Parts: sequence; C-alpha cells; structure tokens
Amino acid sequence: DARIALRCAVGLDSYTPPTDEGFAAATSAIADVSAHIYTYEELEEDLATLSRLMPSRFTYSSLATTADGRNIYCAVLGSGFANKQIIVDAGIHGSEYLNPAAVMRAIEYCLRNYDAKVYDGKTVREILRDTDIYVFPMFNPDGIAISQFGLDGIRSSAIRENIQTIYKTQRNAGNTYDSFDTYLKEWKSNARGVDLNRNFMFEKDGKPYYSGLSSPAN
Repeated sequence: DARIALRCAVGLDSYTPPTDEGFAAATSAIADVSAHIYTYEELEEDLATLSRLMPSRFTYSSLATTADGRNIYCAVLGSGFANKQIIVDAGIHGSEYLNPAAVMRAIEYCLRNYDAKVYDGKTVREILRDTDIYVFPMFNPDGIAISQFGLDGIRSSAIRENIQTIYKTQRNAGNTYDSFDTYLKEWKSNARGVDLNRNFMFEKDGKPYYSGLSSPAN
C-alpha cells in the first residue's frame, strides 16, 4: 500500500551526519515525500543528484524506453558483481505513484548511512559486499503521468487517442461508469493499456504463460 510505504519512508528523516563525499553539503532530504505527487521529472532529477553526490556508492542507467518516450531506470546499490542480488520495483501501477518517492527516500537513507549499523548489526557497506540491490524506482512512468496529469501527461497524439478509445470501450462494455477524468486518475496500466502487474510471465508445466490482463483502470 502506497500510504504505508510513504509512512515508512517519512520515518527515515533522521539521518546520521554525512561524513564524506558530496552529502556533506546536502543537509536536507533530496527525495521529497511530502508532496501529494512524485513525478517522473522529479525522479530523474533525484537520480542525477544522488549519482553526482555519491558516485562511488550509487549508479543508475536506463534499461528501456516506454511507448511515450520515458526512460525505465534501474538504480544499483553495490558493485554490480556480487554473488547475491535483490530486485526492488515500484510504480508498476500508474495510480500508485507515491511508492517511487518512498523507494527513493530509502535509497537516500542507505547512502547517507553507509557506515551505520542499519540491519542485524551490519552496516550498509557490509551488506553490499556480497549483495547487489537493483531498484526500479518507477516501472511505469507513462501510467503515472496519466494518473497524475490525465491526457496532458502524454506527449504522443496517437497514444492520447488510444487512451480515449480504451475509455469508450470500457464504458460501452459497462466496465466503468466513471467520468473520463476520474477514470484517468485511477489509471493502472501503461500507456498502451496493459496492466503490467497482471502481465508478468511465469512458467507452468514447463511452459511460459502470462498472469492475465485486466482493465486499464480500477
């Protein structure tokens, strides 16, 4: 739940004093969890800032580009060559756009407290000696833009037309009675109308299968 994740993130506000690299000049939090929304543009800015301030501890890159031209970023805590890997993802559903802010605050907390004992008597540095943490902070930036800003959040005219077609189809089928604006605020899928959370590929009886598709919005 986004609200639970956000409350957990707010609890990370008490930082140990930064002692090295660029954080010494960054006394206030970088990832803002106080706002009602956390946008793709804010994510890009925060990723760049964290990388600039802590280049030896944090890297990130774009692994793919969405239908509407946004990057799907992967951030890495660790060397990238550890024996164990953990994957964290957030922002799969468009309307759950507070989770990326919580994840980014958690990353910032780890970077600021690199040599503090944060888990089971171990420091972040010690944990990352044999474990890499891969974070996809905003898995569905197009869907988040739709939920936050409606059609104005989409750059492509073709995608905007397709979103309108999806709404009309769902409305005519009796799957929604919401107004168009309300429907977009609750938008869960990506820009093409695919609910990513219901489209993961699994293996069943030795064969790949998908978990199924659903309506783009609730």
